[in-house]
Order: sequence, then structure tokens, then C-alpha cells
Amino acid sequence: MSKIKIGLSACLAGEDVRYNGQNCLNKLITQDLDEYFEYVKVCPEMAIGLGTPRETIRVVRDGDLQLRASRSNTDYSKAMRDFAKADMKRVADANLCGFIFKKGSPSCGAFRVKIYNPQGMPQVEKTSGFYAAQVMESFPWMPVEEEGRLNDPPLFENFIQKSFALGRWQQMLKDGLTHKRLLDFHQYHKYWIMAHNQAGLKRLGKMLANRGERSVEELASDYLEEYSKVVSRPPTSLKHSNVLYHLLGYFKQDIDAFDKQEMVKLIEQYRKNYIPLVVPITRLAYFADKYQSEYLLNQSYLKHPERLGVLNKL
Repeated sequence: MSKIKIGLSACLAGEDVRYNGQNCLNKLITQDLDEYFEYVKVCPEMAIGLGTPRETIRVVRDGDLQLRASRSNTDYSKAMRDFAKADMKRVADANLCGFIFKKGSPSCGAFRVKIYNPQGMPQVEKTSGFYAAQVMESFPWMPVEEEGRLNDPPLFENFIQKSFALGRWQQMLKDGLTHKRLLDFHQYHKYWIMAHNQAGLKRLGKMLANRGERSVEELASDYLEEYSKVVSRPPTSLKHSNVLYHLLGYFKQDIDAFDKQEMVKLIEQYRKNYIPLVVPITRLAYFADKYQSEYLLNQSYLKHPERLGVLNKL
């Protein structure tokens, strides 16, 4: 797959656009992920005309949520909302497969952004930054993360896999949407979806099998909405273990008792967090290749970008 497009807060790419005239260069994003991602950058605060360095802004609860300067109390709410809404066309046209935002930013923070009262005191309530909130509202199926949360292995792995899957989805649309291609997408991601939610996998399968009178476009829209909900949270080690046992079942006629016992041992060691997920998955991928299991060789669950080491810490 060629590079996929990811939205990015410009400060994380090393651009000096922060309120203090500096940046928040993130080497994971600009070095490790650069092989796989092409970034479409944005700084909403610069986009509405705020220079750098500049007065800090923050989210204030004064009836509704407002975006105000911390000292002068200038209200930038309308300017930011207008820009965010207008910029969604650019985001849509870019066919983004994900977005990485700056943690805590009143414009770009995706989660748990501080809210202040009119007197400048932080509140218990948290929110999303104005621009990030618009992105998530406009594209609810788009994978979204903050740079700090990418240091959490399960969140990192889930973001990577969701972004790659959305890249395949967009390629499917470019190739021409058909019911068969929808089925192929579902089958390719079957065990990865199962690792998130087995009941969700069944719902998605039934949706494709019982399409009724829906057009393929309507079916795809419904599928993407449900699929995004199913894979929204990272799988647990227990759910991964369940998938590993399912995959092992494909080789019950091929491997001998010793290899089966060793594979069960690896799965149990992973389930107890003694070894990382990469160990049993690598072994199962070896069996799939050795016994030429075409079905498993064409499963996204056994395919991961090795250089990123996304499974090494799970």
C-alpha cells in the first residue's frame, strides 16, 4: 500500500506555530510513521489570524463553550467555528485515513481539554478542542488520536490498524464499490474485528448477508458506521487469545501434537502477559505460510508493519 494521508496538528511536525513561537516536534510521528503516512497539516489558531508568539487561548464555560484569550478575554469562538466548518471540505477532499492532534490544545485537543470558568478557574468538566470537535463530528468513522496517547501500545496499535484499514476502504471505493468488494473487505479484516468484539463481527456479517433492498452505497455507509463503533477501542489480551485459538484450529489436521502443545503454551503465556503478542502471531503466520493456508495468508490480523513493532509491546 502507498502512503496514506493523515491529518496532523502542524506543531507536531516541527512547525513553529505555537503560542510561544516554538513547536512540539514529535519524532515518532515525523520519523517512525513517516514511512507509512503522508501528513496534511493544520494549525487552526494561525489559520484564524493569530500570530506567533501570541496570547494563549482557552475554552471557557460561560453559558455555552467559548474560545477566549487568557488575558484580554477576546472571544475567538465564532472565528474558530467558522474556520473549522469551512475547513471540513479540505479534509474531505484529502481523503484522510486518520488524524493526530495536539494534546490539551483548546483548538486541536481531541480528549479531556480543560474548561475554565469566566474567572479563570479550571473546572472538573472536560471537552474537545473546537477544531478537533468539528473533525470528529463531521467524520465520526475517522480514527483520531493525540500524540501523547500514541505512547500507549494498545492505543498506538489500534490507531495504526484502523488507519490502514480505512486506507484499504478508500482504495476499495476508488476501485469501484461493489457488494463483492465489501465482502472482501470484511473477510480480510475478519479476525482483527473479532479481536475487538465477536458479537460485532456477527452483526457486520449479517448486515452484508441480509442487504435487503439497500443500494450498495447505503449498505457501505451503514457498514462503515457500525464497523467504526466495533473497532473503536483496543482489544484486550483475553480477546486476542480467543482469536489466536481460532486461528490455531485451522491447523489441527496439519501440525503434530508437539507443535500444537507448544502453540497452546505460547498463547497462554501471552494471555498471562509473559510474552508479547508478536510471538504467537509470528508462529501462526509461519504455519499459515508453511501449510499454504490461502485464507489465513489473506488476513490482516497476521500482517503488521514490522518496522513499527506495534505488536512487540502488547
